[in-house]
Amino acid sequence: MKKIAGLLIITIIFSFLSGCSSDEEIILRYDVQEKIESLDPANATKTAEEVVIDKIFEGLCRINEKGEVVAGVAERWEANVDNTEFTFHLRKKATWSDKTPLTAQDFVFGITRALLPSTGSTSLEDLYIIKNAVAIHKGELGAEELGVKALDEHTLVIQLEKSYQDFPKLTTGIRYMPCNEEYFTETQGRYGLEAKSMITNGPFTFRTVYAWESGDYIELARTKYYDGDFSPTATELVITMNSEEIAADPLQALSSGTTDVLKLSEEEAKQLQDEGTSVITLENAVFGLLLNEDAENLKIKEFREMLFKTIERQQLMSRLGEQHEEALGIVPKSITWLGNPYQQSGEISYPAYDEDVLRRLPSLLESQEWDTVPSIKILCQEDSYSHEVANGLIVSWNRQFSTSFNLEVVDADTFADRIANGEYEAALYTIPSRGNNLNSFFRQFKSDAAVPLMNNASLDGSMNELLFDKEAYQSLESQIQDEYVFYPICYANSYYATSPQSKGISILEDERINFNRATKKE
Repeated sequence: MKKIAGLLIITIIFSFLSGCSSDEEIILRYDVQEKIESLDPANATKTAEEVVIDKIFEGLCRINEKGEVVAGVAERWEANVDNTEFTFHLRKKATWSDKTPLTAQDFVFGITRALLPSTGSTSLEDLYIIKNAVAIHKGELGAEELGVKALDEHTLVIQLEKSYQDFPKLTTGIRYMPCNEEYFTETQGRYGLEAKSMITNGPFTFRTVYAWESGDYIELARTKYYDGDFSPTATELVITMNSEEIAADPLQALSSGTTDVLKLSEEEAKQLQDEGTSVITLENAVFGLLLNEDAENLKIKEFREMLFKTIERQQLMSRLGEQHEEALGIVPKSITWLGNPYQQSGEISYPAYDEDVLRRLPSLLESQEWDTVPSIKILCQEDSYSHEVANGLIVSWNRQFSTSFNLEVVDADTFADRIANGEYEAALYTIPSRGNNLNSFFRQFKSDAAVPLMNNASLDGSMNELLFDKEAYQSLESQIQDEYVFYPICYANSYYATSPQSKGISILEDERINFNRATKKE
């Protein structure tokens, strides 16, 4: 009885001391629109999973709020003369969340494991620049041949297949994250699937081993032993998944602080701006016409070509108005190549209007045994400009093909589901920049993409062979355009706003949300 009383007194004293902590409790909240199923950096595929991984792990480098490549676990690095070998010097105090020292070997194991065929990882294009990475992923070479070596506990050398001066930026991606081999082995296949089977090295970690309720929420807390430059001000970050409360009234959820940052539609952004609320605008996407090459009436490439080359672009752009800038190609403006815009000024890479293409129509009808041109239905969202563009396409096609093309307007959730499941013929779709580099952008056209825009084995092969060469990217872009699947119309923006109760949240061009300086207003 005395022992129980003593324990009770100790508990009360501990609770009192905890309540008197000098750290003010600052809780930030953010909702993602997907269910998070894996937080293993080698296997995660969803945007929402990348959001969390970016908070609980740290790679060799990070991107700061200005979009600059800065120190992560590597406090400094240098390259050889021709930028084919990079040496990274790790922080000597870098640790895992269980206080195990983090070493260069953890990066060797993490990167190697992602490339091994037995791991089953996808979207590895950012790793293919590493010497022998492609051959190892194909099973043609052993893991010991990979150009990633630990010289000692705090020095990592990475050899590349070819010169690439922007390589440090790639190391901010999730496939470059470290993994402790001993801990990974002990989890016996549960790594990344539950909080109690993970150790982390980022500025946030799991609040408790029960802090991840799959499909509901993840509770993160400021990491106790993190000593990098991105130590957050907030004590907790709560990430909810598909919150019904937020979905029911997003702007009310934002104003009340139910969420501290929210991605907005263009109309929601305009409403908030009209009310005097500051909105973060990112020029990081391209809006255009997406044709489903697997749809029954669109399997014929020649028919897709006719649809694209009979688009009356000038009248289409006049419907959008001056606030929408014409897209000269499929690549967003925000994507650069070695510090310069990838899409050069005045450079046009979309199918030009060609009325002569209709001369081939009779032979197409005969070859397909069509009495008339099939009627195609355009799927679009409820926003006004999508509706306006769709009507412009229909008016043009109806006149030129003497066929009644149709429009189907759906809400945002239905639209996303239909696109993801391939349940459409044509759609007005916005392609984001994704990781804000050419690899990440073009990856969206692969057959195994989370939302596959194309299903083309030849194109998949071309993407698997890419080795960070601008001419190769331009060739790939031409290959995509020659399939007549996506017709760029205008550059598009992404919009975010933060709650009135929070401050210091920044959004990068690739839509990574930076919480490290975020806090609550007094």
